[in-house]
Amino acid sequence: MEHIARDADIAPVAALIADPTRAAILTALLGGKALAAGELARMSGVSAATASAHLAKLLDGRLVDVVPQGRHRYYRLAGHEIAEVLEALAGISARPPVRSLRQSRQARLLEEARTCYDHLAGRAGVSLLDRLKEGGHYAGHDVTDRGERLLSRLGVDVAGEGLAELFSGKGLTSVTPVT
Repeated sequence: MEHIARDADIAPVAALIADPTRAAILTALLGGKALAAGELARMSGVSAATASAHLAKLLDGRLVDVVPQGRHRYYRLAGHEIAEVLEALAGISARPPVRSLRQSRQARLLEEARTCYDHLAGRAGVSLLDRLKEGGHYAGHDVTDRGERLLSRLGVDVAGEGLAELFSGKGLTSVTPVT
C-alpha cells in the first residue's frame, strides 16, 4: 500500500526548520521564554540583521509569535506543538561535536536537568517521574491525590495551571534524557 501525505504540506515547514540559523533560534526558544531579536542573534551566532531576516521567515511560517512590550518586540514559539516537533527532531538527530570546554559544560548540564518549553526534561526529569510512579504519586498521565499532597508539602502550587501541563501526557511522560 502506498502512503502519500495529502492532508498536510510539511515541506515548507521542514525547510524553515532545516536552516541551521533558524534551527538555533527555534531551539533557543524551547525554554518557553520570549526573547528579543538581539538575544536570539547572539545565541545563534549571527548578526542582528541576519537574525531579523530569519525571524521574519519564521513569523511568516507561523512557527514563532511576537510579543510587543512598549518599543520592544519579543519572540516565542507559536505553541507547544512547535516545541513537540523540535523535541521529536532532536530525539532522532545526531549530537553536534563538542568543540570547547563551554560547550562540554553546557551539554553536561542539559543532560542532567532542564526545562523544555512547558515540562521537565533531562536525567533529573526522568528520575523524578520514575520516583513519583514508584511511590504511587503518579499514575497513568495524572498526579494522584497522594502525589498532590506530597507536592503541596514541597511547596508546589498544586492548584496552579502549570502543574497540569508539567505532569501532562506531553510533559514528564514524554521526557527522554539527552545522551
